[in-house]
Amino acid sequence: MKITIKAGLCAGSLALLAAAPPAMADHKPVEEIIVNSSQEQSETILETTITLSPDSSEQLLRAPGMALNKNGPLTSLPQFRGMSGDRLAITLDGAPVTSAGPNLMDPPLSYTSAHMIEAITVHRGVAPVSVSLNSIGGAVEVKQWKPAFSDGKLRFGGDIGLGYSSVDESSQADLRAYLASSQQRLLLLASSVEGEDAEFPDGEITPTGYERQQYQLGYGFRAGRHQLDASWLVNRTEDAGTPALPMDIQSIDADIWRLNYHWAGDRYQLRARLYGNDTEHGMTNYQLRTAPANGMNWRRNSATSEGWGGNIELEVSQASGALVMGVDYRDEQHDSRIDNPNMAAFFVANFNDVESETSSLFVEKDLQLSDQVFGQLGARISRIENSAGDVNATPAMMMPPAGMLRDNFNASNDGRTDNTTDVVAKLSYRHSEQTTLYLGLAHKQRVPGYQELYLWLPLESTGGLADGNLYTGDPDLEVETNREVELGVDWTGRSLTLSPRVFYREVDDYVQGEPGTVAPAIMFTAMMRPDGNPPLRFSNIDASFWGADVALSYKISDEWQVNAVANYVRAETDDDQPLYRISPLNGYATLQWQLEDRGALLRIRGFAEQDRVSDTHFEQATAGGGIVDLSGHKQVTEKVRLTLGVDNLADKHYRQHLGGYNRAANADIGLMERL
Repeated sequence: MKITIKAGLCAGSLALLAAAPPAMADHKPVEEIIVNSSQEQSETILETTITLSPDSSEQLLRAPGMALNKNGPLTSLPQFRGMSGDRLAITLDGAPVTSAGPNLMDPPLSYTSAHMIEAITVHRGVAPVSVSLNSIGGAVEVKQWKPAFSDGKLRFGGDIGLGYSSVDESSQADLRAYLASSQQRLLLLASSVEGEDAEFPDGEITPTGYERQQYQLGYGFRAGRHQLDASWLVNRTEDAGTPALPMDIQSIDADIWRLNYHWAGDRYQLRARLYGNDTEHGMTNYQLRTAPANGMNWRRNSATSEGWGGNIELEVSQASGALVMGVDYRDEQHDSRIDNPNMAAFFVANFNDVESETSSLFVEKDLQLSDQVFGQLGARISRIENSAGDVNATPAMMMPPAGMLRDNFNASNDGRTDNTTDVVAKLSYRHSEQTTLYLGLAHKQRVPGYQELYLWLPLESTGGLADGNLYTGDPDLEVETNREVELGVDWTGRSLTLSPRVFYREVDDYVQGEPGTVAPAIMFTAMMRPDGNPPLRFSNIDASFWGADVALSYKISDEWQVNAVANYVRAETDDDQPLYRISPLNGYATLQWQLEDRGALLRIRGFAEQDRVSDTHFEQATAGGGIVDLSGHKQVTEKVRLTLGVDNLADKHYRQHLGGYNRAANADIGLMERL
């Protein structure tokens, strides 16, 4: 059971012109989901909710098709219709974030808190080519909060949030402050969260403590038809547990910047963006969790990433629908080195001078074929170049199998260049004022990630798979090719909104771990893990995904409303073997009550058993269950809101299928038990 308390107040009383905080001014309900099927796209727009979770990706669970692979309190990987990791295109203020962790301990959404976010757009199913680059599994756009320009008067305002949670003795402090005129705006966002190891009925989940501070400065300027926005975000994470992974977070130091320009003409709009980030990431297996008894097994991993890029888009308004043309460029660099603080001579350069360079062009046309028929056509072509430097390791200098793996990698690693093509077609038919029918078709491609290509020594640097297996990569992997069809209906009545979707996709050359056949890797794994599983190698297989999801909203009265989503996905290889870590049938429903200055929210999260598990990954089945949460809020004064909530009201002991396995020695949870 978790009890949360959160209070907020407006900082505007310090100013000459006090302003109510944007999140409180109109007394919105605690939770709001807007499902929008428009000419441009079918999407779910999530207004941020009052929450004490340090994991902003939990906001996504309210969108149909979404689930979370939980590897730690700050390390959730969003899963959409069975796909996660870099198969999803996730952007922060219009640009991607280059994660430093080879196990994605710093996924894109970990670089912002819920209090910093204004809205999240989840593109259901077939994502437009304009927001999807080198991804086949959907797109998520996160828009961070910005104040509006004033109507001529200088305005100052903002809000402060303070919170406490009992399950991990965590505390949270958030700040939004701004100064805005009719032409300029200046903003400051800040968030600080920290917590201890989380409790459960049988003890503690160790390690799950965390500490993180985030600060963002932003500046905006507009004159006539021109607008310029710049931002700089600083993330400082320290000592954060990731019990589903072989190491915990020691530190994540990141600087993220954005520079956006927008010119709006009568028929034309020009948008240009420059962005980048520089991240240093440290992790260990001995600081937060019980250290290995043998000091020779202590490990410390230092990883860095640099990413920068830009894009230019031209939008032309036409009677038949807008036409958008654009060009994108990205450059990413990764390094990762493992050592042992007890042995100065030990090292493993598992990723060295890895670089990925992407150049891409796209065109996208909205269609208005009649008053009833509208849609979208889009195409993108990309050229992606990947390379890696020579590698080495102490084991490779002492153990012949590791030495063979090193020499083979260095001799054959000449880099690679891939050309990919994406094509999207979407069509909607407005059958009546209440009913719209939807069809989406897509052909999309993804070049494998650097872990899948360049993991040369059997290790667990796998992009967050968290299955406990050792892997090697393959620099000669084929490009994934996804062909997808989606059918749906959007029905909107006076009180009820219903939006079901069914989908089917085939993925040729899907990349997943398969039993390794490289003799030196098998020999090395047998020497390092004599009682463990044999190594897996990233390989190309054929896979299919199919299922359905639905979003529902029902307004009972002016005070009462029900929101719900339900999701089902089935994913398997061409020989009917289940894929690894696929979400079971699940649902999410809320009953909201709102009356002037007060409200309440009853939330139910349910999930079925999952017995379709991957034998290849030694995956364990899980039972079903449900969780009931209850919260309420009160606008104490014009400037102060208080929220009190209890998560897991029944204090039920549960294990979610996507929660991963325990990798840390713990008296309360066995090794490789479900978290």
